[in-house]
Amino acid sequence: MEEYKYSPDFFKKEEPKKPESAFLKLIEEEGVKEDIYNASLNLAKYLEMEKIPNVMFLDKSSRQSYIGLKEIWKKEYANEPEPNIYFINPDPLKYEADFPDLAEEFFKKYKNIKLEDPILLYDNCVHSGGTTTRLKEFFKYLGFSDVRVAITSVSSDFPEDKKAELDLICLPSHAKLGCNPFGRSNYVEESGSLVVKPSRKKSARETGRLEHKAIKEVFKD
Repeated sequence: MEEYKYSPDFFKKEEPKKPESAFLKLIEEEGVKEDIYNASLNLAKYLEMEKIPNVMFLDKSSRQSYIGLKEIWKKEYANEPEPNIYFINPDPLKYEADFPDLAEEFFKKYKNIKLEDPILLYDNCVHSGGTTTRLKEFFKYLGFSDVRVAITSVSSDFPEDKKAELDLICLPSHAKLGCNPFGRSNYVEESGSLVVKPSRKKSARETGRLEHKAIKEVFKD
């Protein structure tokens, strides 16, 4: 009978697999980091020039864009007050009839925004423009007097007359990663609320941490 030999590696704890993220590979492709930097810089310039104190990123589509804004602000506008950053899920805003109930939810969850202050709604891409139009209408319904809309980039086939409805387009041409120039925030989950829920998956949260770190690296000298 063959003698059994003890291997010291047998009881070694298996190393956890690193979370998979397409964005961590794509960010190394030509032009991607430049898009992240320039879009963030142009957003910060606009906010500072127009003296807009509040910016609201659409969830989940543009959540990670806020990291670029925070990093470039520290580099270029360190002596200026940093804009207030918020996130909002536009999915529930499909029907105007739901606005009253959603307005009640809004004022419970976003307590420090003044209606008289300008606010910028930010998304990474736009197709028909329906989402940003509904969101802008909702903010007007809430009583905001100055509502702006900014987009990272638009595709070449986006109608010229629709571009006039946007207050800021951060990149002169479509971003190299299209609608996901800052990656996808898969560490938050879909919900029927104006605020999305954090994912309960540890791997998703770890992926998010690594993606945040990669975006921050773009702004280091």
